[in-house]
Amino acid sequence: MTSSILEANLAIILRRWPSIYQQLTTADLSNYSVETDNNTLIINDIQLTSNYEREKEAQLQAQRIPQDSTKAFIYGPGLGDTCNLLLERKHLKNLHVITLNPVIFLHVLNSIDNTRWLNNKKTHLHCAPLFNELHSPFLANPSELVLASDENAQLRDRIELELNNENIKLQFTKDEIQEKILANIDYIEKDPDITKYNIESIDEIFIAAAGPTLEYHLDWLRKNPRYIICVDAALKTILNAGITPNIVISIDKHVFHFFDDIPYKKICHIPLLYFPSVDRRLLEYWKGPRICSYSQTPMFSKIKKLKKLTPLFCAGSVIHPAIDFAVKLGAKSIILLGADFSYPNNKSHAGTYSPPKSFIDVSIVNHWIFNYLGEKQPTQANFKGYARDLEKYIAEHPEISFLNGSEQSAKIEGVPLWIK
Repeated sequence: MTSSILEANLAIILRRWPSIYQQLTTADLSNYSVETDNNTLIINDIQLTSNYEREKEAQLQAQRIPQDSTKAFIYGPGLGDTCNLLLERKHLKNLHVITLNPVIFLHVLNSIDNTRWLNNKKTHLHCAPLFNELHSPFLANPSELVLASDENAQLRDRIELELNNENIKLQFTKDEIQEKILANIDYIEKDPDITKYNIESIDEIFIAAAGPTLEYHLDWLRKNPRYIICVDAALKTILNAGITPNIVISIDKHVFHFFDDIPYKKICHIPLLYFPSVDRRLLEYWKGPRICSYSQTPMFSKIKKLKKLTPLFCAGSVIHPAIDFAVKLGAKSIILLGADFSYPNNKSHAGTYSPPKSFIDVSIVNHWIFNYLGEKQPTQANFKGYARDLEKYIAEHPEISFLNGSEQSAKIEGVPLWIK
């Protein structure tokens, strides 16, 4: 690959960022097809920018950066349009441009004159994954998120999660959701807070999540009883294996089917930790001890005014508050079983999970995540988001040892494998 345009672009990078120059000039260009189509590039059949409205597209993306902001972060520079546009702002002092795939960036440099923004003293060029944090305010080139290199998969997931957060918050504040929560107020008012759940200090707590790899540990758990916090979707599997969890946690309004055919005698002495958002039928069904909590999300803004509860961390998955509850119980070591965030062996859940079928058609799955074997495992977008949010939570608790039970689970940063 060589052109006068590339030489001019690379000359600036060599002068200002020699380490990035080295990475670019040693990049493996195989497995990438590149076409030029009027005003854009098509890489691996993905159009890098709009072909006819590049300027308007750049203006739309730039709206994510406040006009008075003194700094901005661009994840994936595309063809350089947003870089040049933001540098025209008088308030901007520092523009951080992060490449998500050196091969994509090199092909752009070979085709498009980017010397204007590369030469600007306000520009700071970074090469992920060395620059692996998500900073704000930011914008991201959608096509480059799809084309991000494997090394930058974690950063890509964090970007996508943040981009979706605003829409998720809007869903949580809908009136019908608030009405369902307030309909449970009679239970919420009489059920105690998690601080009333008194047990002796337990150094080691196991989280029984509902992923397929939970099955690998059932025999061991039956022979080696441990303190277990069980998520709702794993309860039937645990009980059918002859294991009684110490507490069950449920937060979702659509999960009553996890409980409706369980013989009451099996669970009458097990405490239920629930969020106000659960199906009222669950609260009516559960005659044993109940404990109430909620998260800091906008979903519970109204209920917080009616009753003050100790919140638990939750970013969408029931495993989050289960883990946070273990932390609040004083655990020094937390072992995750079935925390797969993916579809090991093309299966979605442990045990005989009825609605829907536990086996899935991975041909329709468009997302993946690395497992502990370094393999790309099929998953879905929200599972990746749950995993990345959990990584942030774990990073904030370095005093606790987190361990994962299976090498087939999604690899969680900061969580080594558990050795029985």
